[in-house]
Amino acid sequence: MKNKIKYWLTVIILITGFPFVFHFFIYSIISSQYNYHYWFLAVLGAALAFLLIRFTIIMQYIYIFFHELSHAILVLVFSGEVYEMKIKLEYGYIKSDKNNMLIRLSPFIFPVSLYLLIIIYYLTIIICRYNNIPFRSDYKDIFIIVFFVFFFATMFYNLKLIKKETTDIASKEIFVSLGLILTSFFLNTSALLFLLLKPEQVLQYIYFID
Repeated sequence: MKNKIKYWLTVIILITGFPFVFHFFIYSIISSQYNYHYWFLAVLGAALAFLLIRFTIIMQYIYIFFHELSHAILVLVFSGEVYEMKIKLEYGYIKSDKNNMLIRLSPFIFPVSLYLLIIIYYLTIIICRYNNIPFRSDYKDIFIIVFFVFFFATMFYNLKLIKKETTDIASKEIFVSLGLILTSFFLNTSALLFLLLKPEQVLQYIYFID
C-alpha cells in the first residue's frame, strides 16, 4: 500500500507537475522575439558550465558556498541563529539552533546564486536609468550567460547530492524526492528566468523607474 502511494505520487509529480513547470521555463525563452539568440546563449552557458565543472574546481567551491549560504538564510528566516559557517573544497556545513525540512532542502529548491544574480541585474538596470546610461543588449547577454552557467552547474551538483542524501533514491525506491525537488527548483528558476528576459515588462510596473 505504501509503495502504491509513492508510485502514484511520483506519477502525479513527474507527469503533470514537472512538465508544467518546465513548460513555463521554456516559454520564458520562446515567447521572446529574440528566442533563437537566447537559445544560443543558453547552450553557451551550458558549455561553459561543463568546462568549468570538468576542468576546474571553482564551480564546486562556489556551489558549496551558496549551498551553505542557503541553509543559513533559511535558518534566519525561521528566526534561528547561525553560530558557524564553514566552507571547504569538498564540503561545507553550518551550525545553528534551527533545523527543519525546508532548511535542509533549501539549497535544492532556492538557488541563492541565481537570486543574487537577478538582484545585481536589476540594480544595474536601475542605476543605468537613473544616470541616463544606456543598458546595452550585450550587458544583458552577459547576465544571461552567467545565469545559465550557474543554472546548469547548480542543477548538476544538486542531482549529485540528491542521489547521495535522499533515502528513497539511495534505496532504489520510487524517486519521490527527485520529482518534488526538481519541480520546486524549476518553478523557482522559471520565475527568475522570466525576470531576466523580461525586465522591461517588470520595471514598467515600478513607478519610480520611469
